[in-house]
Amino acid sequence: MPPKEMMPIRGAKTSPGRPFSTLCRVWLPATPFCSGGGTYFENVYCAVVGTKDQPITIRSYPGEVAILDGGFSEYQTHPAEAWEPGKADGEFVSQRSHRNIRDVLGMFGDSNIGLQTYWHLEYLLASEEKTAAGNSIPFYCGPGIYYDKETGRIHVRLTPTNQDRPGFVNYSGETDPRKLPLVIAPFRSVPLHLDQAMHVRFQDLVIRGGGYNTVLMSFAVDIRFDYVTIFGGTYCIRSKNSGPVEMANCGIFGQIPPWGYWSDNALQTYDPVYYDPFTHPPEPRAARNVARLNTHALLITEGAEESDVFFYPFNNHWKITQCEFGDSHDGIYFNGREMELSHCLLSRIQDDGFYLSSPSPLPINENIHIYNNYIAGSITPFGAHLRGSSSGHYFIYGNIVDMRFLTQMYRPSEKFPEGKFTTGALFAAHGRGVVQGIDNILFCHNTFIVSGNQFAGGTVGRTHPDSVRNVMNNIFVYEQKLPGIPKKETLVGQANLDGNLHWVAAPDAMIPADWIREIQESPASRWNVEKWKGKPWAAHSLYDNPEFQSWAPSRLDQNDYRLKDSSPALNLGVAFPEQDQLLGPARGRTVGALGTKDPLKVGINRRVLAGDHPGSENLD
Repeated sequence: MPPKEMMPIRGAKTSPGRPFSTLCRVWLPATPFCSGGGTYFENVYCAVVGTKDQPITIRSYPGEVAILDGGFSEYQTHPAEAWEPGKADGEFVSQRSHRNIRDVLGMFGDSNIGLQTYWHLEYLLASEEKTAAGNSIPFYCGPGIYYDKETGRIHVRLTPTNQDRPGFVNYSGETDPRKLPLVIAPFRSVPLHLDQAMHVRFQDLVIRGGGYNTVLMSFAVDIRFDYVTIFGGTYCIRSKNSGPVEMANCGIFGQIPPWGYWSDNALQTYDPVYYDPFTHPPEPRAARNVARLNTHALLITEGAEESDVFFYPFNNHWKITQCEFGDSHDGIYFNGREMELSHCLLSRIQDDGFYLSSPSPLPINENIHIYNNYIAGSITPFGAHLRGSSSGHYFIYGNIVDMRFLTQMYRPSEKFPEGKFTTGALFAAHGRGVVQGIDNILFCHNTFIVSGNQFAGGTVGRTHPDSVRNVMNNIFVYEQKLPGIPKKETLVGQANLDGNLHWVAAPDAMIPADWIREIQESPASRWNVEKWKGKPWAAHSLYDNPEFQSWAPSRLDQNDYRLKDSSPALNLGVAFPEQDQLLGPARGRTVGALGTKDPLKVGINRRVLAGDHPGSENLD
């Protein structure tokens, strides 16, 4: 498991030297601001302007680590004086009242692992860890905090968890908050806000203590982050109208703890008027919210709305490389114009790894490249919403996606006595009703380990008449059995599918001898030709063992997805119109993410080998 701290985090102390916020008014181009080590408890507003040739650099002093923290200082610097025992077993309450802050978020100050934010005090104080229908019986879901809006006081409980599934990561640490630092931040804390800042560089910093947004970029121009670790709140990075932006060797982590379940944070009251626990319906309802979804997403690049003064520019010219993302509900909403993300590690995501469709109902996506990444641990590595635009182009290639990593979906209950641990589809479109348009998507030269039973991992599902889906030259490894072939009724738009290698890893799987021919002659294939004047499916596809250098049936063992010299994947690929638009070396006719020579290394300084086990979960 990659360490969550890129750099050692020193003992917290009151802002050493001049504060960031003061220095924002005196920074000069080409003069690096070197902050001394320690913790700066501030919300920094940054609108400074350097030049293209002489950018402003903000970094830690060499050999030291500066932490920009938007949280309250006393819970880190004087924890013994900040809390007093509460009425319930294991409960502590803040000595100070923090009124008019809406809510709080938090994490352990030493490990940067998230604290659950509870909606109801009785759930924080519950002894039971199993749940019932509609969350009607209070249950405890791990160390967390509760903000009492009437008194302004913060309640905390750090009682260990006791899940008995083999390999489950329980909390077993300190139970007294007076003996360790906690990062407690108000809901509107924004440790770093770049507001039309221009030509600025951030280097060797830790940023944490955010509430709703941790790093907020509004019309930021020519910004670069190098070796910056961000421990976010609801959103780690949120951006609008910004670019160019570069990020290299950074860590972006949320607050979903290892012992958390997807269902703990799933909001139960989808109601346009009544919302538990704040506005109540005329008649009681069973469903209750438990926790406030500490981290919804790690990176959000938003579009514009008609009501925006700064409708343009869209986020543009982003380049993210060698970064690590983890510990969140969703991963990355990557939208804009001319966007690249490569050689990154995405792991420990509870729901969607990448969200492809536009976050606003506008055609803002164009020329987006997601390539040479390792995705290991999410229910849906690639997701989209039915309202997405249809004019843009996504290029997804050279990635290794391993879906065998389990997500802790539902905690133990009468229905699931041992809890439910699951994986989902490789590609899924969310929402109800008729598809309203999803961008043109090219999936090519990827290696997909598909745990579910969806044909080609669902990459050809939920198409739309205004867009084209091309699935070319991939390796699809199915864990247990061959999936069924889609019928034409499932295809509304055009989907081309060819040059792919399919293989079932289970040695006892039943493989029909004419399975590839069934794909070629399927109603979906004929529909693609007759309706859309596209190509018949799988004309050059193959069912065969890809012959990886090293294949392990268990996700916990070492896998080497490079190909042997005898692999049938080496000369199987087909040509397609978009191949000249792909970045990096030409892939030729080799199918899958890798050839025979170089492995894929990702993350900070490319320290993680794709095929290794990067996460902390170890469930059987």
